[in-house]
Order: sequence, then structure tokens, then C-alpha cells
Amino acid sequence: MPELTELLDRWRHMPAESLVNAKVAAAVLSLSERSIRYHEKLPRVYLGKSRYAFRVADIRKLLSGEGYGPRLSFAALPLFSKLAPTSGPNIRTFGSAS
Repeated sequence: MPELTELLDRWRHMPAESLVNAKVAAAVLSLSERSIRYHEKLPRVYLGKSRYAFRVADIRKLLSGEGYGPRLSFAALPLFSKLAPTSGPNIRTFGSAS
């Protein structure tokens, strides 16, 4: 089996029907292997009685945010907090009385 770094380098060029193990899926999604194993939106493809893999297409679908609404990364949150209104009707801030 190729090294993890080789598989990550090839990720962009992998066909949608390719299968990857939990370690690669975890690295691509920035989650732990345990989170990948029990993720409700990431179906397993069983290769044997106790061996399984994940479809590249399913991982890409999860990355794109399909089925979850718009995808926001944690890196974008400071940007959106600057764009959010800070005053006006129906805006309540922490510690304000009303």
C-alpha cells in the first residue's frame, strides 16, 4: 500500500469510484479515524467480513457540503463575524439588558 503522503498527493486525481481506507479519509476530512468510522453521512464499503473502505465520491460530497447546506469553515468565521450586524432591531449582545 502506498504511503499516506502519496495517497494525499494523488487525492485530486483519484476517480470518484476509488476506495480509500479510514486513515486517508481522516486526513482529507481533518477528523480522527474514529470519527470517520462512525460518521453517519459517510457509508462504509465492505471488502470482507471485517474490512471496509470509503468511496472517494462520498468523501468529496461531504467536503462540498452537499446535504448539509452551505459549507462554512472555521477559518471563515472571523470574516463572517465582522460582516454580521452589531446593532439594530432584534440584535441582542451578551450581557445586554432587555
